[in-house]
Amino acid sequence: MGTVRRLTILLTVVACSCSEQAQDDPLPNAVKVVSPDIIVFRQADNVEFRSRLGHAIVLPKQFQAEDQGDTWLLTAPDGSGRITIVSFTVAGTGTTDEFREMLEKTIEKDGPFKESPWTPVRLANVDANTRAFFPVDGNKPWAFLLYVIRSGDYYHAIVVRASPTALALNRGFYGDRIVTFRCSSPNEGEG
Repeated sequence: MGTVRRLTILLTVVACSCSEQAQDDPLPNAVKVVSPDIIVFRQADNVEFRSRLGHAIVLPKQFQAEDQGDTWLLTAPDGSGRITIVSFTVAGTGTTDEFREMLEKTIEKDGPFKESPWTPVRLANVDANTRAFFPVDGNKPWAFLLYVIRSGDYYHAIVVRASPTALALNRGFYGDRIVTFRCSSPNEGEG
C-alpha cells in the first residue's frame, strides 16, 4: 500500500477579510485538521503592508512599518527581527554583481559570517537571489538574510536582520513572508 501523503496548506488571509468567521471559529490562528490527509494552518492576523513606492508585503499585523521613501523598515512587534527594504537606481549603483558586493561589504562589517551560496528565488512578482549570513562567533548579535532584486532601472535589497537564534528558529517564517513581496516595477527574469 502506498504512503499516505499529507497535504499542508498555509492560508494567509489578507487584511482580516474574514473577521466574522474568525470570531466563530473555535480554532482561530491555529491548526485545523480537515481530514487525515489535509491539515490547514490559518493565520488570520496577516495584513498587506504597502510602501509609498508601491511595494507590498504580507506580514503579521503586529509588525511596525516606517516608510522613509527609498527605505522601508518593518519591525517585529517584540523587536527580535527587522526587515529593511531599500531601493537604488541601477545608473548610480553599477552592475548586479557590484550591487551585491556593496551589500555584502555592509553586512560583513558585523562579521565574520558563514555565508550560504546565492540561490535564485521567485517572490510574488519578481525574481530575486538570496543568501544567508550567520555569524561564525556565537557572541555576535545579528544574522542576516539578503535578497537582491533587479527590476528595470532599479535594484531592491531586502535585508532580514535578527539575532542568530531568532533567525535560525524563524528562517522559514521570514522566508515565507519575503516571498509575498510584490515589487512596484516587476522584472522580466532579471535577478
